Amino acid sequence: MNTPAPTLSRSIYGFVVYITSMLLLVIYLLWAFIPTSTLNSFGIDYVPDKYWALAIPSFLIVAILVFGTCLYPGYILMMSDSQPSISHLGRDSFTNFEQPPKRGSIDPLIDVPIAKVNRDLYSIHKHDD
Repeated sequence: MNTPAPTLSRSIYGFVVYITSMLLLVIYLLWAFIPTSTLNSFGIDYVPDKYWALAIPSFLIVAILVFGTCLYPGYILMMSDSQPSISHLGRDSFTNFEQPPKRGSIDPLIDVPIAKVNRDLYSIHKHDD
């Protein structure tokens, strides 16, 4: 069954991921703030340099900012059609002007064809449609 509703297995996996992430955060903060001499006195000798306590989060923040402000918008621009592309034009069920709305009713939700928009906005003679 494929549903986003909470199930027992999802709740167990979510709890395990939550506990694991909190445990890793506590270990990281202890490593970052406790002096190396104190860690050595507890018998923990093989720890990375404290430089990495600031370098890794800084690198991750810069990587996320570069991705969000440069790479992802550039990818979106590369994957979208150019402005005068023919794929932007076309008719579908929403551009159908076959039936005029009844008197006193709310106009139906439709796309207005570009020809009608140009005629209404830029025509010297105003047409009654």
